[in-house]
Amino acid sequence: MCIRDRLWNTVATGALVVPVQQIDDIILSLDLPLTVDVVKFIITILLAIPLGFANRMVPCGNPRHVYNFVVGMVFAQGCYGPGWLHLTFSSTVTYLIMLAAPRSVSHKMVFLWIMGYIGGVHVYRMYTDWLGWQLDFSGPQMMATVKLTSLAFNFHDGKPGRTEPERRNDLDKIVAQMKEIDAEVKSGDLTRKSTLTKLRGEKLRTSLAMDALPGPLEFYGWVHNFSTYQAGPALEIQEYERVNNPNQKQGYLDGCAMAVAKHFGIGLFMLVLAQYLLMNFPFGDLKAGIKSERGLLSASFLELGPLERLGFAFMASFGLQCNYLGAWKWGEAAAVAFGYGSAGGAWNGAQNSDLRLWFLSENMSSASKAWNQKTQVWLQTYTYFRVPGGRFAQLMSTYAVSAFWHGFYPGFYLAFFTLGLYSVGQDNMIKHVRPYFLHSTAAKKVYDVLGVVVLQWVKTTAILPFAVYTLENSYEAHKRLYFLGLVAPVIGLLVPFIVPPPKPKAKQS
Repeated sequence: MCIRDRLWNTVATGALVVPVQQIDDIILSLDLPLTVDVVKFIITILLAIPLGFANRMVPCGNPRHVYNFVVGMVFAQGCYGPGWLHLTFSSTVTYLIMLAAPRSVSHKMVFLWIMGYIGGVHVYRMYTDWLGWQLDFSGPQMMATVKLTSLAFNFHDGKPGRTEPERRNDLDKIVAQMKEIDAEVKSGDLTRKSTLTKLRGEKLRTSLAMDALPGPLEFYGWVHNFSTYQAGPALEIQEYERVNNPNQKQGYLDGCAMAVAKHFGIGLFMLVLAQYLLMNFPFGDLKAGIKSERGLLSASFLELGPLERLGFAFMASFGLQCNYLGAWKWGEAAAVAFGYGSAGGAWNGAQNSDLRLWFLSENMSSASKAWNQKTQVWLQTYTYFRVPGGRFAQLMSTYAVSAFWHGFYPGFYLAFFTLGLYSVGQDNMIKHVRPYFLHSTAAKKVYDVLGVVVLQWVKTTAILPFAVYTLENSYEAHKRLYFLGLVAPVIGLLVPFIVPPPKPKAKQS
């Protein structure tokens, strides 16, 4: 072991204040049907809700930052042992980069650093636990990747020495320009459309701009914030500052408690449903592959008829979706208890998933905005809107960053690029096919319903490579479903060569 590794282990273990081994032994002695890491995840979420309400009783400013940091650190050490140091170390280096590097390049340096760090974490996981799955420190590190890169870009977009009233004034000027140009576009001057798009991006960047770095205590309190540490959502630091504003109402009223109960209840239902589905419709043993004893990859699956195979795949995929959605709903409950997401009593500002929109969307664009919403906003704001070129380049770059963020198993890339190609194909369908269905309400309804059904199947099959990880498992899963999941993307890509777009109707004088 080199000096660097010995130093890391000395700090990681020497600074432990939580009796991790004793906690693990107690959980194991209970003989629960869940693994130790899952039990710890549940415990921290359950604790985060009352501790979030208690946050309102802590004075604003440094005392509250310390409270967040200490509780977050206890959660980190209790769940991940020495793994707690990864987030603290990577965030410290990020802060030092923004503090010392020129603002003009610091955001790129942070992006390369923190994306490289999460990439290293994924490689380490693959090396130590090939095709395995567990709740380890990589989850909070992924959340931190979203938060830290967002802060770096927002700091780059800020202006040194600008006051908050001046920033708001700049934002008002941009909004006024947008209204003026929007009126010109609506009147028929399409040459101004590109300027309007540029102003929309400028408005977004100005609204999120950080003219000065937060202090160290505020920074560490936000990064280690216990309410969003485990399951997100990854919120901008502006939301953390809003909650810690001494003028912010800190009561328990205005529907906060009901919102927490609602999110927690929905999350519990989704998680129970997910466990039932994944137990009865498993994907299989990823390490065993086609030698799996049960599931989609097993030999027994081949004995099923075509419709039974499709139904099995749908239920397995639906179970996996419910698993993520349930965890995010619990994360939303903890976030709302802390005070995040207040929007005039609605408490939906911390929403990380829209179940209705996800399950009933007619197109991939709407569905993607309903799934892991805060990560989707991160990808859209800091990748999609900043990549030069057309929509194809923006889509593929965004899905590439998303796949890298998730890890390096080939199945991740197959899943995300399939969804990217489907999105491109869907754009073709909207341009070349949908107009033929707009002549009547009934025809449009038929098209929309078909869109929901096809999208459900695309989501079912696109998720398969994500769930089974390897190229071999992904190919086998698609083959066992007759490659039907690839039909919609291929048709969408071929549509421009087959169906001409309808000619615009001539305007009557």
